[in-house]
Amino acid sequence: ASGGMAAAFAAMPPEAMCEAAQALTLAGHGAIVTYSRKVFIPLTKLCRDVCHYCTFAQTPGRAGQAYLDREAVLEIARAGA
Repeated sequence: ASGGMAAAFAAMPPEAMCEAAQALTLAGHGAIVTYSRKVFIPLTKLCRDVCHYCTFAQTPGRAGQAYLDREAVLEIARAGA
């Protein structure tokens, strides 16, 4: 069933595709936009994965200090409060 929908979307001009996508989104989720006040505190930028698309993680040679110090963590937490 989803293959038929994909084919139908692929055949549409971009403007019609955007209108159809918006209609499906509004029908499925409504017009309410939500957000989270959670604060992400990156204790380290080191990562064992190699994703190639990631702009956050760094190699040990580029990361500088491996972990945030206590004051840096508290500063991020206070700024996001």
